[in-house]
Amino acid sequence: MTLLVNLIQTGGRSGGVIAGGVILTIAGAIIVPAACKAHGDDVLKKANQDTVDTMSSLDPNYKEGDIGKDGTLADAFQHCFGACRLMQNKGPCCFGWVVKKGLNDYEHGLTDPAALQDLANNKVGVGISGDCVSGCKAKLKAGDLTCLDKDGNLTPCKL
Repeated sequence: MTLLVNLIQTGGRSGGVIAGGVILTIAGAIIVPAACKAHGDDVLKKANQDTVDTMSSLDPNYKEGDIGKDGTLADAFQHCFGACRLMQNKGPCCFGWVVKKGLNDYEHGLTDPAALQDLANNKVGVGISGDCVSGCKAKLKAGDLTCLDKDGNLTPCKL
């Protein structure tokens, strides 16, 4: 098994077991087994398709290509939904902090509005318990998802 797939800073955490695979701690970082990354990729692919299906019925202004387009409602929903799904389907990553660190480290150090939007919506998603679609829809209706306005400023998403 390939162990060096994803290097995640642990913030001082040490040692442990991930679904039968040992978490190796080297210089304050962990090396996550390949199965963890592969599982996460599978969960996110499914979440992306579910986001397309949801957005098609939720937003009358949704068009193909909005998912992944910085600032859009679809991008915000995708991050909320993907983060929620990862937290609820940890698989070989079994520790929630590994999932959270992976989501946040992907955008780590970036200060542009699009990265800040992604981080805000990831944070909303990891906090949802229960059904991810319903939870992200409720967060959207409550104004808790973050989009970008036409000038690139962070703003609550609106339908």
